[in-house]
Amino acid sequence: MMIMRLKKLKEKLQYASKNQQFHLLADLDDDIRVCVESVMAELTRHPEKTRDVSAELETLMTLYRGVIAQCKENSLRLKGEYMNIKNQGVGAVAYLDVASLYH
Repeated sequence: MMIMRLKKLKEKLQYASKNQQFHLLADLDDDIRVCVESVMAELTRHPEKTRDVSAELETLMTLYRGVIAQCKENSLRLKGEYMNIKNQGVGAVAYLDVASLYH
């Protein structure tokens, strides 16, 4: 059961990352936190499952760190584009052009 929950979250995270559906990450962030807390609590009751679950948990967390890094990169890039638009004085039209690329 624990491994299935972790795998399902991993699939959702991969989907959001691959398809650049970054708006899904807020919900996934909460889901991952709750799931990890639940899994850790369950492992204290069933330590014999630690070995199997640890590998899946590590895979999920590695993927999660990668997605967070990707989000940071996109945020910095968009901030740079926004600052360029702002400094060029072309205003809302150019901003909307840039924003439309990500929806």
